[in-house]
Amino acid sequence: MYGKLRKGYYGFMQIIILLSFMALSRIKNPEQLKNCSPGEWGKILGIDRIPEKKCLRNKIKEIIEKGKASDFNIELGKEWVKQEGTTYFYVDGHIQVYHGKKANLGKKHIARQKLCMPGITEFWVNNHLGMPYLVVTGEVNEKLLRRSAFGTGNNINGNIASA
Repeated sequence: MYGKLRKGYYGFMQIIILLSFMALSRIKNPEQLKNCSPGEWGKILGIDRIPEKKCLRNKIKEIIEKGKASDFNIELGKEWVKQEGTTYFYVDGHIQVYHGKKANLGKKHIARQKLCMPGITEFWVNNHLGMPYLVVTGEVNEKLLRRSAFGTGNNINGNIASA
């Protein structure tokens, strides 16, 4: 999908795995890697060391410039569905309350507070075991329903049970 990155020692999968491990380790940006041993992190990736912050930023920029993130997510979702043979999805909506003043958001009913407050709805799409596939932030409308089922365009109304 992304093909080969420009010349360099680090490939696409190594950068994605490094970013994943950074997220799991609560490392929010490449500058925070200076507190970690590059050799030990490199062993996790199967290489001698992880890239320095400048190199990592350049690789991230190169990946972003290709503009294939949504295609990558769709293909990844299709692969998960195919591996598990999932036919039913559960969609669960959650309200994220907004306490700021900059955005003009519609009011939502917050059940736990028994109030209407500004907020955003997140829709979690889970498989039949409750394992999450994806999160969609926004309002459900016709366009969102058409984009569901990982971009297949199939009518999914019969395959979704709302939790």
